[in-house]
Amino acid sequence: MTDQNTSTELRLDVAASDIATLLQSNPLFAEIDLAALKGLLDDGRMLALRPGEPLMRQGEASNAAYIVIDGSASIRIETSYGNVDLSVVSAPALVGEIGIFTGVPRTATVTAATPLRVLRVDGRDLQEFGRQNPRFLAAVMMQVGRRFQTFNQAVGFYSNALDALRQQEFDLRLLDDLRAPLPELFDFAQSFRRLAEELVERRTQREEMANAVAIQRTMLPPAAALLDCGDAFDLFAHTLPARDVGGDFYDYFLLDDRRIAITIGDVSGKGVPAALFMAATQTALRVALRQQHALDTAIAAANNLLVANNDEAMFATLFCATIDIRSGVGCACNCGHPAPFVLRRGRGRDRIAPSSLPLGAKQDALYKAEPMTLHAGDMLFLWTDGLSDALNHAGETYGEQRLEQLLSRPSTDSANGAVLAAFDAVTEFAAGAPQFDDLTALAFVYHPMELPGSETKTKAVGGSA
Repeated sequence: MTDQNTSTELRLDVAASDIATLLQSNPLFAEIDLAALKGLLDDGRMLALRPGEPLMRQGEASNAAYIVIDGSASIRIETSYGNVDLSVVSAPALVGEIGIFTGVPRTATVTAATPLRVLRVDGRDLQEFGRQNPRFLAAVMMQVGRRFQTFNQAVGFYSNALDALRQQEFDLRLLDDLRAPLPELFDFAQSFRRLAEELVERRTQREEMANAVAIQRTMLPPAAALLDCGDAFDLFAHTLPARDVGGDFYDYFLLDDRRIAITIGDVSGKGVPAALFMAATQTALRVALRQQHALDTAIAAANNLLVANNDEAMFATLFCATIDIRSGVGCACNCGHPAPFVLRRGRGRDRIAPSSLPLGAKQDALYKAEPMTLHAGDMLFLWTDGLSDALNHAGETYGEQRLEQLLSRPSTDSANGAVLAAFDAVTEFAAGAPQFDDLTALAFVYHPMELPGSETKTKAVGGSA
């Protein structure tokens, strides 16, 4: 029986001489004559195991060895961190002999990988066989030596490979070496190779994310973009990306000497595709807004440009406004974006609700521009849903109502004050809960334009972190 008494004991229905002939193909028995082998086998007991049944368990006493006659068995070691598959042995093979000759407990667990037939050889019989057949003992010792050499090489290889992974200097040629590992370490090598490939892939993803961040920052308008506009308005924007690069964006630029364009948007998806679509959206908008005087026509043109080159089927919510900085008269188009606030100082507040489809969703979509007029001190506050959807540890969202109440405070009169107050409030509300989306906001406070030649310059600042 096996060490666990779980297998089925069979008659030795195969001639011992046939088994002896089979065993001579194993290097351990290659130089042993058939008569001596047959004598060893005559005292053995044939056992049958089903797949998954254990033949021996790690840590148990080594009181027998097993000759694999048919099928294959898996060898694994059990550690405090989990099981590690070492190898698979197939007939003809001998397992458990090391413990017999060294007196140590089982160093591994052996389990039937397929229907398995083995011949159980008592430990005392195998020791006597070794005394009578020194060549067998020499072959066993040579096998032990080769195993030590194998594991020494493996320890060196994997130590160097782990060090290379730690230093992010992993040579992909090492993966080729892992495609043809030493037989004793085949399963372990496969696991290590999968780990190495995953780490290399993550390193590539980190590099891609860094590229996406670079794309995103490049497309944000420079802080000095509007310094030649006099003292007509106060503008401040800020974005805080989530752990993964998202698709929030904002933009502001002069269309001519009177009109300014302001946009904010949120691209579907994350990572490099979102960053590229964000860049394409901003570029298409800049081109279309300069070519088309009517806002709805310009956005429709930008949409068609994006749809025509949208293999990823992405889209972007967008709010875009054009404002005459001398009169405060303008228009706005909301394409599926959270409704901005128009804060009328001393006269309440308005919202500019969505009235059109997001960009990139449909060819030849129609877009509707709404008239908008700003008066002295009025603030246009644009934001993405990362602010309103921010969660605290209780699973509550910050919400639009909290944001609206915050913006009604006197301390948020300035563009800078309003944006930073919103970020501070959301951060305090989340109280360390994970940030799952980008946070982006832009505030535009309108002031009647002073006479040309004024020494006071417009405060136009953009920021990201």
